[in-house]
Amino acid sequence: QARVASALALSMNYAMGNGATPAANTAKPSVEVLRRWERDMSAMEESIGLMLANKLQEAEERLEAAGQEGSERSIDFAAGEHDLRGCFTFVSALMSLINGLASLENNQLDTVLERVWAADEKLALDGDWAGRTVLRGLCLLVAGVVEIMQGMPTKGVWHVLRSWLWLRNLESEALNFQGHERGCVRSTALLALGIFNLFVSMLPPTAMKAAGWATGFTGGRDVALQQLRSCWEEGGLQAPFAGMVLIGFVVASPTLSTNPIHGP
Repeated sequence: QARVASALALSMNYAMGNGATPAANTAKPSVEVLRRWERDMSAMEESIGLMLANKLQEAEERLEAAGQEGSERSIDFAAGEHDLRGCFTFVSALMSLINGLASLENNQLDTVLERVWAADEKLALDGDWAGRTVLRGLCLLVAGVVEIMQGMPTKGVWHVLRSWLWLRNLESEALNFQGHERGCVRSTALLALGIFNLFVSMLPPTAMKAAGWATGFTGGRDVALQQLRSCWEEGGLQAPFAGMVLIGFVVASPTLSTNPIHGP
């Protein structure tokens, strides 16, 4: 624990300052931009629905087709358009993670990491807005969790905590985001903050203390569960994933005195 805490402190000191602050999108979207946004959101919702129906191959094909369509577009950033190819790839990574946990396939976690880092590279090509910020933070967060599952705790926890450099402004920026993207941005922010706070709340005391010192976060388990419940109850894009995290937490905590889905 002491070695992990020490590595976290040194790593976070090095990483501080490399995060990003979401920039408000002041461009008024054109009719075409709004049409494309609705089509992209529909593609992600359809793919998640296919995953929940245990049609993973079809779900991934739907995301791949949406990403290919995005590659053929000329993204009009000035008109308020976003490059969502990174988002498609990230959702695909989440699906692979869920499939890996369900199937216990040895190489599935490697696939998840590959897709997460590919998503981050694509997100870097997008314009600066709150959705990009939260997703890049989620990429680090998910990568860290996967690395811990692969037996690399120091590296994994470092990536989880480094994600706070991207997520730290979400409570003020993303949760109150205004615009046609609000539903997607808020849902994703609630999921990201909930997972981050839940993960840190389960660290050993020494590592948790180092995490709080290095990041300055003030959340905890109760805050995490409330954020995840809100994500689920609001029924946004990430609601199914929030529900899975809550269910997983209940299953892993049979002696929990407070039900994280319904409260005390």
